[in-house]
Amino acid sequence: MEEKNVQKFVQLHTSCFNLPKIELHAHLNGSIRKKTLIELLSKNDIEEFSNIGIPSSYDDAFKMFKISSKILKDLNVIRRITREMIEDWKNQNCIYLEIRTTPKEIGNTTKADYINAVLDEINDGNQKYSMKTRLILCIDKAQSLEEAIKTYETYSNLNSPYKSLIVGVDYSGFEEKEHISHTDLFALFNKFRSHGLGVTYHIGEIESYQMVDFNVFRPDRLSHTYYLKDDDVQKIKDFKIPVEVCPTSTLVVFRKYKYSDIHFSKYFDKTKTDNLVCLNTDDTMIFATNLSQEYFEIAMSHDLDIKDLQNLLRSNVSFIFEKSETIRKELLKLIG
Repeated sequence: MEEKNVQKFVQLHTSCFNLPKIELHAHLNGSIRKKTLIELLSKNDIEEFSNIGIPSSYDDAFKMFKISSKILKDLNVIRRITREMIEDWKNQNCIYLEIRTTPKEIGNTTKADYINAVLDEINDGNQKYSMKTRLILCIDKAQSLEEAIKTYETYSNLNSPYKSLIVGVDYSGFEEKEHISHTDLFALFNKFRSHGLGVTYHIGEIESYQMVDFNVFRPDRLSHTYYLKDDDVQKIKDFKIPVEVCPTSTLVVFRKYKYSDIHFSKYFDKTKTDNLVCLNTDDTMIFATNLSQEYFEIAMSHDLDIKDLQNLLRSNVSFIFEKSETIRKELLKLIG
């Protein structure tokens, strides 16, 4: 590589790190520090995890999720991985973070105990750092309707001084296991919405995806959309629904050869300031990435400069689930 290109490479990498950034799609369980994971996993589980390495398929990614879930044995672990996650994003110069996780019953604890443990750490982080962190509750696609309703009831009855830090609900998980009817699902989402929560929705992670009728229910954001047909992509644009794109997980799991091959370009036009796309990490531990790296790879592969990324981030502020206009104005000021 010529010296001039090396300098440009280094400068862009540094600029992407220094850029105040927003993260809207980061799974708690997929963002555990590897050091922490290795410390808490059994020897056999470490070996199995290492044998997968960086996943090369959708199935591999879920296998790694299953292994990493084995350390979630008590609320102290939940608190630790939440605390460490907040530290890691703060160190990436992230100014606004939405953490998503599926509430679990661990041992003799309840879903409410799980949520409160995460909220306690989020509140502590908000007090300690200037970065604003919020929580999204996940409904797993493999769950029954009864279990999904239980998550809603847990949220609705939650006793926490930090309940307002919960800003959204997500429908995620292995898409082939999706079995709740859209009628029941959308009715449940509308209940969450009655509390002011935003709705984000994983879709198009397999070729046999089930498309949402946006005339019946319009999610506030969509996740991934890898396999969506062109006419479905156009529907997203027509309904102006923001899309959460996670570049490295797309590249790895869907076996793209270059970052320029991923679907980011379907939603982004550098000549516009109202693009319907935001950049995220998905799972930093599973895909060996971080937020700065995601911005750098997209900038390099799509010939974007820092001004282009700032324009992208300014549009992203309108996608966040935090409703405070004061906070939105603060974020816009920080982005510049």
